[in-house]
Amino acid sequence: MGTANTGFIYLSALILLFKYKRIVLRYFIFYSVFILSFVFLLFLQSKFTGVDLNGGLSYFRNFFHSFLILPIILICVYESNFKSLFNFLALFFIFISIFYFVQILFPNIKDFFIIESIYRDGEFVTLVAKQVVEGNPAIGTFIRPANLGNALAIFLPFCFLLYKKNFLNISYVYFWILYSFAIVVLLGTGIRTSFISFSVFQIGVFLVFYDKKILVPVLLLFFGLIIFFFSDSIDGYDRSDFSNPILRVFYLVNYLDNSSTLIESSTLSRSSNIFSYYKNFWLGAGVYSSGKYIQGVSSITDLTLAFIFIEFGFIVFISSLVLFSLPILQSFSRTGFTLNNKLLFFVFLSVFLQSITDQGFFTNYSSYLYFVVVGFLISEN
Repeated sequence: MGTANTGFIYLSALILLFKYKRIVLRYFIFYSVFILSFVFLLFLQSKFTGVDLNGGLSYFRNFFHSFLILPIILICVYESNFKSLFNFLALFFIFISIFYFVQILFPNIKDFFIIESIYRDGEFVTLVAKQVVEGNPAIGTFIRPANLGNALAIFLPFCFLLYKKNFLNISYVYFWILYSFAIVVLLGTGIRTSFISFSVFQIGVFLVFYDKKILVPVLLLFFGLIIFFFSDSIDGYDRSDFSNPILRVFYLVNYLDNSSTLIESSTLSRSSNIFSYYKNFWLGAGVYSSGKYIQGVSSITDLTLAFIFIEFGFIVFISSLVLFSLPILQSFSRTGFTLNNKLLFFVFLSVFLQSITDQGFFTNYSSYLYFVVVGFLISEN
């Protein structure tokens, strides 16, 4: 499926290249130069650390082609076809949301979509956590809850943004029904990172479109009510339990409690496991020098940014973010602090936060949608 997605992106870009040479070629040239430069960096890093280059190429092989979504979106907006693309995405997420509630009624359906596995000791073992398999999180067709939650964290605020820009031809009542419905699904993933990412992007949209004097007290009231209603219910709740995903999300409030066991097994403690393998600031410790030792304790999918820094060093770490940050930096330098540029900052921050505790930029689920949003906002500048 990953290969098919990649092929589809390249094929679409190549077809558009013949008709929109000026737009697409500019991105193709930069993308090609970046890929060649990045591979050269990995080559140098492998030589200095004495680690096989194939390890670095294997790790990064699928992370950057989503950048080619950007010129495709620009052309969709230019040709007034973006609404058709958005309608497809909206219908898809509505279907996934409905599918979640079907899954709750018929839990065994979930087993058909937990398909990531590895052959070990003569049998296939699922890579999805046991708690997820036995729980009730929203998964849909996204393989694991974090993928769906992080994708919704980008798509939902974007829908709200389009609604405020009068881009969506939908009534007030229908919009809020669908929007609230999808938020329930996001919470149903049980992924705290997704909720934080969604909150950052959504609050950013609020700050841009609404009077800050009214917004701040409303947000404080909202989060105060969450803490009030969920603190007692969450007390004693097992953070690894997905039987009630919504409670798992709001277990966040237990960070306020110093006696909480959440701190003991949080991102901070898992990061310390990886950082114990720190060797060199510029070049890192070598591919999988930490990951292969701590699988089962700290998943590299949970701490992508820390993993890249420790394994590959600061130079590769910064370079790996170039494609994701460059369009936004260019837009700021060209037009300054416009409304759309402020929104670009919040969507970047939202996905960056996903990359701290999950994969964020470095997964096809978030990166595709990230460039859909970035492409739309840049086209309006």
